[in-house]
Amino acid sequence: MRADAVGKSDGATFRIYVNGRKLLDVNRTDAAWRAFNLDLTPYAGRTAVIRFETDPGPQDNPSFDFSLWGERELVLQGYRPKTISHPASPPLPLSAVSSRRARTVAPTSGFPTAHSVGLTGDVAIFRSSGPDGTLEYRWRRPKSPTDPFLGSLVLRARMRGDAPVEVPLAQDARLTWVTSATLRSSRWVAGRNWISCISTYDTPSGRATLAATGALSDKSLVLGVSCDRPLIRELYAGSWGPVLRRRPVAVPYYSGQVHFLPAQNLFVNAFLDWTASSASSHNGTRATYGALTDGSRVPLKESVVYAAAWHLAEVLPNIPNPPSPYIAAVGGRIVLDNWGGSFTSIADSFRRLADYGIRDCIALIHVWQRSGYDNALPAHYPAAASQGGDAGMRKLVSTGVGLGYKIALHENYVDYYPNYEGFTESDIALDSDGSRQKAWYNSGTGIQSFAVRPNAILRLAEGQSPEIHRRYGTNACYLDVHSAVPPWFHVDFRAGEQGAGTFRRVWDVHRALWQYERTTHHGPVFGEGNNHWYWSGCLDGVEAQFGVGWPANQGMSAPLMVDFDLLKIHPLQVNHGMGYYERWWNRPRWGALPPMVVLDQYRMQEVAYGHAGLLGGSTWSVLPLAWLEHNLLTPVTARYAGVPPSRILYHVNGRWVDGTAAAKAGAWHRVRVTYANGLEVVANDDAASLTVGGYTLGRFGWLARGAGVTAYTALRHGVVADYAETADSVFANARNAADWSITGLRRIRPEVASFRQTAPRTFSATYRWTVNDRLPLNYNCFVHFVDPNREGEGIVFQQDHPLAKPASAWTPGQTVSDGPYAITVPADVPDGQYAWTIGLWSPDEGGRVSLQGVEDGHGRIRLGVLQVRGEEVRFVPERITGDARLRLYEANLNLRGLVVDFRTLRTNGSVMIRRQGRQWVLQTFPRNRQFVLELSQRRFGRPRSVACEGGPSRTVTPVPARSGYWRLPLTGAREYRWAAG
Repeated sequence: MRADAVGKSDGATFRIYVNGRKLLDVNRTDAAWRAFNLDLTPYAGRTAVIRFETDPGPQDNPSFDFSLWGERELVLQGYRPKTISHPASPPLPLSAVSSRRARTVAPTSGFPTAHSVGLTGDVAIFRSSGPDGTLEYRWRRPKSPTDPFLGSLVLRARMRGDAPVEVPLAQDARLTWVTSATLRSSRWVAGRNWISCISTYDTPSGRATLAATGALSDKSLVLGVSCDRPLIRELYAGSWGPVLRRRPVAVPYYSGQVHFLPAQNLFVNAFLDWTASSASSHNGTRATYGALTDGSRVPLKESVVYAAAWHLAEVLPNIPNPPSPYIAAVGGRIVLDNWGGSFTSIADSFRRLADYGIRDCIALIHVWQRSGYDNALPAHYPAAASQGGDAGMRKLVSTGVGLGYKIALHENYVDYYPNYEGFTESDIALDSDGSRQKAWYNSGTGIQSFAVRPNAILRLAEGQSPEIHRRYGTNACYLDVHSAVPPWFHVDFRAGEQGAGTFRRVWDVHRALWQYERTTHHGPVFGEGNNHWYWSGCLDGVEAQFGVGWPANQGMSAPLMVDFDLLKIHPLQVNHGMGYYERWWNRPRWGALPPMVVLDQYRMQEVAYGHAGLLGGSTWSVLPLAWLEHNLLTPVTARYAGVPPSRILYHVNGRWVDGTAAAKAGAWHRVRVTYANGLEVVANDDAASLTVGGYTLGRFGWLARGAGVTAYTALRHGVVADYAETADSVFANARNAADWSITGLRRIRPEVASFRQTAPRTFSATYRWTVNDRLPLNYNCFVHFVDPNREGEGIVFQQDHPLAKPASAWTPGQTVSDGPYAITVPADVPDGQYAWTIGLWSPDEGGRVSLQGVEDGHGRIRLGVLQVRGEEVRFVPERITGDARLRLYEANLNLRGLVVDFRTLRTNGSVMIRRQGRQWVLQTFPRNRQFVLELSQRRFGRPRSVACEGGPSRTVTPVPARSGYWRLPLTGAREYRWAAG
């Protein structure tokens, strides 16, 4: 099952039948992949129909049944298919296939096309010809009631220099009528560039006319299908094939499905036009028309795109939205994603970051609402009193704006709570049966919210957003949910409502809402990622989480397949990050702060996909991480924001090839992107190092060159280091472990020293704390017994307790005994195995202490497993030491503190040098350590004296160094200044 569904579902049942005989029947409730092999030899020489089924679990409850099949393969032992070779596809000019403002969502061709449309006998022929080859769609109308409603469609394709091939399509297309319907007749009607098949059906209530109109859009066949009467419940436009060995291609951020047909050497795609539909919802090529509350339906109106081409990029849909007007304004910034804290502490963090020159930022403040996060919506203001109230929020926003930040407060006009003082039933979207549509369930408050009907969204926003802007002076906005969902979200089926039963109304309202918020807040609007590709350009950026095209929580295994994102989304808006950390990784093996090597992978993906930098809730205020993300990425992101790629290549078998060849090989570990302005980005996700232009990129390394910047995370003499240089700035980071061991890990290890059952479901336990570090506070101890399959922290019962000896009195070398304690398993806890976890936390400052041992992803150390069987309890100690976590935190750090030669400077610390007017201004991280810093005389001149601001002395004298360098003695100053040549 999908990882985020574990614990919420009774499982999914997977079945496989062959010729009606059941060969597999398994219920799964976890997220682990399990392989199955089925023997088909008894069917040798016979036709076998293999059927895959997925059903709910034993409770017959389909909720959260996000089930997944993977890597299904038919193995024919001893059979070797005939090898079919094809010449390489002609080189594709990418500039022609980027998103463009057009009336069509059909893919754009990279080559000029000539079209001919006409009838030859009783066959409609649509021919698209270009310098790369010819695609000819041949359409025969339906003639008998047993024919598919579209009749017969076949593509005849011939690439230049290759043999002709033929592929059927839409053979499985069908209509689901609300009543019986029988084909009476069909006929052709031809226009200049189109041909329609007009089919008449007999129904119990009279005749219905179905019109299917075909036309060409570049290489694609587009069929508009409509019915003059509201008698159709569902249209399924079918798929390509059947053909042998059809292979799916993973396309991150795209919710459709592209296939490669190896025998035909074609990429194919089929999808519905979401901008020209009257349906209630789409699912692949399936359009559903739900009944309104009075039983009526909207008449069928759909547009189906069948795309085929010899290049992958030519079957990706066009996104016809206008580009964001804020691309330049947000492209050179990083996003600080804040999820709590007092408004004063947030403002203080802004000032601390800005003091280190970290000013090109967008701050998203998610938790600030008067009733808390996701409660009593759509009411947002006044700001939460517990965090500082309106006065604190005004100060927070004015502080950020004054520092040059874009400040956006989290707003939500999707979830409608019954404890909202203006709550009214008429604002809730209804299902076909008249029931209220549920939205988010707040597990913290136990309150169920409902779906805001589309026609109420703008009115509710008008009652909140202007006052939010007036009170606090925001210059940006964050809208939750709207950009994360497809257009068929919360469709209202209330009869008589404008747009009832159609997602077209949702499509129109969401787009109008983003424009309204831009105007209201006088700045960009940001949102949540997932299905954001539909909406790209309608808003200005999202946290670009996976979830379509690549599974959520699988970011660490995601391919560097960037074609769709860079060609279609990137020209329209500036997305940031790769999603919330918690939705990017799956089960973290670290504490609250992710290790540097994990952030390296995340950042490498940001650069490869052309995104802006994001620092998540656990990292945004951590000074060294903000220092690195800001100074390393902003010079690069400012240069590729909104710029279309002119070439995308992948490293396959030692050669750089285009996306078409990479898709055929299934190799996405290394990518090389050249933008139209000359910037070139190379990223390496392969275990082997890659050498490019004299730079060595280890795994998760990357290099950006051109358009006035050189930046990288690369190996410098065996040390992973970071660098970014423009004409007016140089950033260098030697990753000295003395400065970058930011885990907060305390060398204190908890264990169970003794365990003894003393009564039914009762036991005595003593904890032992091995202390090799000091603690600044008197922390409390918490003990959680956890069901790992439950949502969130999974706490079943607890044994929190104060420490007999205050934690601040612990000294290195001590072993502290804690207990014994009598612990009883509550009567309502069922038999099972429960993780026994422990930790320390501060009731004053909040947060949990990072300790030694096996961390469970929630700031808790696993002590072992408590087994409960009837009246008996047993304890199985944790066998893993958790030392691997420490090694993970040390990865990609300069453990020996070596001086790194960056050519423009040499250092074993981290520096940022900017040209301001006629001066060079240098800042260091850290300020309180006198590390080595030698500067190139050629790059920075050789001043006689350097001015110091904020240090113990007003000036410092440079010291000559070898080979045209001079050494700057560091004094702890805030800034160092000298004249620029």
